[in-house]
Formats: sequence, C-alpha cells, structure tokens
Amino acid sequence: MKTLRPVPLLFFILALSLIMTPACSDKIFTSELSSIPEVYEASDYIPLETGLTTTFAIFDSTTQAYMQSAVIEEATICGHSGYRIGWTDVTDQETKYFYRYYNNGAVYESESVDDSGYVLLTNSISIGHSWDGPVETLSEETYENKDDDNSCASPSSITGQGTISVSGYESISGSDGQTYDNCLIVVWVTAEDYVNTFWYAPGIGLVKYEFEQNPLTSTAGPEIGIISQQTN
Repeated sequence: MKTLRPVPLLFFILALSLIMTPACSDKIFTSELSSIPEVYEASDYIPLETGLTTTFAIFDSTTQAYMQSAVIEEATICGHSGYRIGWTDVTDQETKYFYRYYNNGAVYESESVDDSGYVLLTNSISIGHSWDGPVETLSEETYENKDDDNSCASPSSITGQGTISVSGYESISGSDGQTYDNCLIVVWVTAEDYVNTFWYAPGIGLVKYEFEQNPLTSTAGPEIGIISQQTN
C-alpha cells in the first residue's frame, strides 16, 4: 500500500480552522468547502492490493449480519492491470464477483475482464463533481453471471444510467473502535431510485456504506455497513 504524501501547511491551517469552528456535524458540505485536500488521490481512497480484506457489520431495520470485501487476485481488464474482487455475505457464504482497476488516475469497476466498466471514483475529487454510473448495485447484480458483451472498445452498456457524485467528507467511527478521519463521501443515485452512499477513508478504503431506496418511492429502511475489521 502506498505511503501518503505529507499534508501541505495550507491544508494544516485549513484543518485547524475547521476544528476551531463550532459545528453540529463533522460532515462538510459543498457550500462550506470547495474540494477535498489534494494530498489524497482516488487510489488512496480505494487501495487495491491482493489479500486486502475488509469485514463490515451490517445493520438494517430487522437484522444484524456481516459482509466482506476481498481483493482476491490480479487480473487484466481490457488490457489494464487490475484485480478480481469478491463481495461475500458471511452468513449465507454467497459471493458476488467484479473487477477494479486504475486508469488515468481514476478507479474503474467492471462486471467482467472483457468490459471496460464505469468510473467508480473520478480523478477529479472536488465536492459537487458528478459523473455517469450504472443502474445496477452490488446488492442487486451478480456481475459474474452476466453474459459477456465484449465491450472493451466502448463504455459498458449499462454506463450512463445513474449518477455518482462527490458530496463531502466526514469522520467515521468504525465498529472496530477506530475513528477514520477525512472520509470521502460518494453518493450514487441509480435510475431505479436507489440512493447509495459510500464513505472512503484514505489509505484504508471503504469504511461505511448505506444502501437505501428513494424515500419518495419506498418506505424500506436502509442497509448500513460499518467496518469491523481489515486484514491483509
């Protein structure tokens, strides 16, 4: 895992001023901060390294369970060096597979090695910036079981059906008792009215997520996952 670059003095002064300012929440919104500190890149928020395994304690309106994300092995996706990822329901031992890779400073996610996929996290990390994303979410789609559409030469066929955006940043308290600072908040609104929110900690990766349906169309409660353990 890469070593993060030192924080410039300017950002230290900015951080100190935020600490000294009374606030009701650690979350910073677009109107209060124009961008995430540039010391962090997309690859800092979503590190990829074989063996990196993160377990999440899952909370929703009825149950408590565990999910696990694991970087399984290296793979080549449309000519790019990347990794095969497993997303496992620890209780049912059901695993869904997909792929991730870096390209031009951005993190891409793909359903197969023959699909160029979509931008999971842009290389332009500024609050309010948005880009196209797919309809499907990991909770709905088993990528490994989709037919191969051989779309390496063009964007994925499901790209452009949803919107992903950078919302802000926040400190997150993990189920492991640790506090994760400077977590990037990424909001994914799909065409199916799901509003999914992800919190990425620099150097760690995903530490919290929340899957919910649009409150205008559904009364179902959200599924919330909070990091409980990470190993490598």
